[in-house]
Amino acid sequence: NCGASNNATVTQNSYVYEERVRICEMDQSTDISACDSFNVNDLNEIPTLENEHTVASASAGTDYSEAVFTETQVDDLSTIIMPSKIKKRGRTKGSEQTVIGLKKRRTIKIPTKFTLKSETMQKTQILREIVSNDDAIKQCLEGEYKIKNIDLKDFKCLRHVIFDPSFNLGLVKDLFELGAFENLIDFIEHNKENHEWCCATCNNAIAQLKSICCDSCLMWYHFRCVGLAKTPIRRTWFCRECY
Repeated sequence: NCGASNNATVTQNSYVYEERVRICEMDQSTDISACDSFNVNDLNEIPTLENEHTVASASAGTDYSEAVFTETQVDDLSTIIMPSKIKKRGRTKGSEQTVIGLKKRRTIKIPTKFTLKSETMQKTQILREIVSNDDAIKQCLEGEYKIKNIDLKDFKCLRHVIFDPSFNLGLVKDLFELGAFENLIDFIEHNKENHEWCCATCNNAIAQLKSICCDSCLMWYHFRCVGLAKTPIRRTWFCRECY
């Protein structure tokens, strides 16, 4: 009896095992069939942005959990509204400081010594000292005009720079009518020895006071008028007007 009972139990267990295997095979077959019957083109006919599809497999006496698949469909990216660009406010980047926090270096234009200027620049500077008409200066530099006596400043009002040895009037001789240039040279020759140098700031005679000459405009200045306490270490010096 015990043997018969054991055989019955084994037979029953084998049946249960085979049944479970059969159910699993059916389950897999059902899943594969569901995938085969699924058409990818059906996605285009989805009416809503989000759909939930539930796939369930069932068999006698067995419960299976539901698998939920979520699909998202976006019709057109152009319909997405992006936030508007926000204008930056505040001081311009690098206006006072660089990105590493150091103060920005400001470029300072250094004047040029008169003797190192180009010939055109020297001619222009000389003409501005003796000619009253700016249009005449421009035209004569372009070769379209000759300076006449009527274009000259009153000789008594000429600044003392015209007596400086570096002030080479020979550069502009060809820009004058012969009579006008001769009159200018005669005035300079007669007053070269008797003229008195004056400070370009206070217009008073330099006399015995400490003074300095600007290497660009060739004008003289009192030390006290330009804030100097002693002679500058550098050999060249430029006034504020030339910066």
